[in-house]
Amino acid sequence: MVPWHARMAWRRGRDAISAARNGRQAAISAGRPFRHGALHALDGGLLLADSYHCSRYNTNTGRLTTEMFEAVVRTLRERLK
Repeated sequence: MVPWHARMAWRRGRDAISAARNGRQAAISAGRPFRHGALHALDGGLLLADSYHCSRYNTNTGRLTTEMFEAVVRTLRERLK
């Protein structure tokens, strides 16, 4: 469950989506397909951000680069100001 004071949620990778769909947060992921860098506006002003997981596999294969990850973080910081 997302804390009442949270302003954003961050899902990283397919496993996070599966966990959210199988748990109480199913409403968060429903109808919001994962796409790296995507932002989703949720009820109550909550912002959901998608990012590939920073696993060794994703970084070694180039699926996720440092620049890609930092771009998501930078976008979130700007949106949360």
